[in-house]
Amino acid sequence: MAHGKWNGLMDNAPRDLPVFNPPLVPFIPLPDAQLSALYSDSKEGAPCSWPDTTDSTYIAMNACNYTTAEAGIEPIQMLGHSMNAVAVPKGQWLEYAFTTTCEGKAMLTTALIPTQANDKGDIRYSVSIDGATPIVYSLKEPYRSERWKENVLRGQSRRTSAIWLDKGKHTLRIKALDNHIIVDQWLIDFNPSRRSYMLPVNPEM
Repeated sequence: MAHGKWNGLMDNAPRDLPVFNPPLVPFIPLPDAQLSALYSDSKEGAPCSWPDTTDSTYIAMNACNYTTAEAGIEPIQMLGHSMNAVAVPKGQWLEYAFTTTCEGKAMLTTALIPTQANDKGDIRYSVSIDGATPIVYSLKEPYRSERWKENVLRGQSRRTSAIWLDKGKHTLRIKALDNHIIVDQWLIDFNPSRRSYMLPVNPEM
């Protein structure tokens, strides 16, 4: 363009800062045998092979694959890891129906787009399974704090809590308690020692 006038103007790793290096955890989920070689974490929950569409020890979903949502909610194409993140106005919600053949302790992770409140308010949302008491999270971070930097570099702000699930059908509801809530993906994993940079969700879903 313009005979190379802007060639070399931008660098995808300015000053070779370490934050632009590959993540320290696997970029995509690895089989348990490979993870064991990388981490000494004790393995709880059912054994598994990851990623595997027949693996029943986790449920992962892109936000756009909701079962029900309030009127007017639509995915935003080309946004988030899912490329279809969903903006949820204050007071509205997304609901997901899922079935698990596992039972026991699991980790619930929700991944949202990192945002800042231009009204200086909070950025809260709640997560509830089967109508239980909601877990409330806040995405508000001090400017340039370490977690704020990690969220921006990853392109996701994640919150994780331990839950207990029985076998069978369940419903997950994610509700916006403030403005600026944009849901990208979520994961329920019965093997809490597994670690990866990305959630095991097909971006084309």
